[in-house]
Amino acid sequence: MRLGLAIVAIGAVVVIAFILAARFAGRHGVVRSRDEVARYIEDFLEGRGDDRDWDEFTSIGIRDPNLDRIRQSCIGNETNPLVLRALLDEVRARAA
Repeated sequence: MRLGLAIVAIGAVVVIAFILAARFAGRHGVVRSRDEVARYIEDFLEGRGDDRDWDEFTSIGIRDPNLDRIRQSCIGNETNPLVLRALLDEVRARAA
C-alpha cells in the first residue's frame, strides 16, 4: 500500500515539474539572434531547409519582443513572398 502511494506521489511531482517547466519556457521564449531570424526567413523563401525548420521558427516564441513580432508576422504569410521579403529586410536593417 505504501509503495503504491509513493509511486503516485512521485508521478504527481514529475507531472507538476513538467507543467512548471513548460510554463516557464513558454513565457520566456528562446534566444535567437537577428542573423538566425533572417536565415530562417531567407531559407524559407529560397526553398532551403524543410517544413520542420519553418515550423520550429514559427512555433516557438522568441525572447526579443521585436524579433518575436517579426516571427508572428511571418505566420500566415507563407504564400506571400512580398511580405516575407519585407520582414527579412526589416530584420537585416535593424542588424546593421
